Amino acid sequence: MTRLRDRPKLYSFGLRGPGVYLTDELLASMAYRTLPANHRLVLIRAIRAYEKASAGDREDLSNVGFIFTYSMCGGDCDPKSFYGKNGARANICKHGFFTLEPKLKGLIPGAPDRFLTSREWQDYLPTARELACLKRRERNKTRYLERGRKRRGRFLGEMKSIGKNHTDTIGKKHTH
Repeated sequence: MTRLRDRPKLYSFGLRGPGVYLTDELLASMAYRTLPANHRLVLIRAIRAYEKASAGDREDLSNVGFIFTYSMCGGDCDPKSFYGKNGARANICKHGFFTLEPKLKGLIPGAPDRFLTSREWQDYLPTARELACLKRRERNKTRYLERGRKRRGRFLGEMKSIGKNHTDTIGKKHTH
């Protein structure tokens, strides 16, 4: 039997790299960019839960899945926005990062849901509402950065004018 660290990576998210981390490809994807900010935090926690359950993406969990509950969320959102119909868990599955597998859930009432990894996030097409929200967010970011550039330019201009006023006194003795 091979040691766990000697087993090859499974690349469950379709990404090459050490472990299941937020890579540039994942961060640039439409699926990630259209998630609300608090749902992104929950996604990070879900990826951590998968990472632990799969021993660094080296164990195949396709027959058993992994568990991700509110207690593993770390307080990134309240229970209603975690479990709700449009909650973080449902939204993360809708965006294609994980799939909820009812067949893997235990037969005991109240057994936790089990999830499998998915690569559907790579092909995710946002809704018109999500696109509008994303455009608004990008527009606000651009405006904010432009305001900062202008503010910096004004500040540097003022500093230059202050410096010009003080250059005529350099080297002169002050008499009081």
